[in-house]
Amino acid sequence: MAEVVSISISVVATLPFGVLQGSVLGHILFIVYTLAIGDIGRTHGLNINFYAYDTQLYMAFDPTDHGDTTSIISQVENCISDIRYLDGRKQNKT
Repeated sequence: MAEVVSISISVVATLPFGVLQGSVLGHILFIVYTLAIGDIGRTHGLNINFYAYDTQLYMAFDPTDHGDTTSIISQVENCISDIRYLDGRKQNKT
């Protein structure tokens, strides 16, 4: 997982959890997990698209307004930080 804004990219974070492909639980756990991500994203004012193998959290903003850009980056970072806590274990914030 990483954040991309214009030509800048954040540090990549490894996501060590998953469900085996073809598992009966896959569909149920996907729904449960994506509901939580959706709630967190909306709390931070982000738009969300879910795909089979990808989730996009995004927000439209004016890239020439540097104050707004800094605020948006902080907002996205806070959202991703909250998503990292979904499994109930505290992970180091980066």
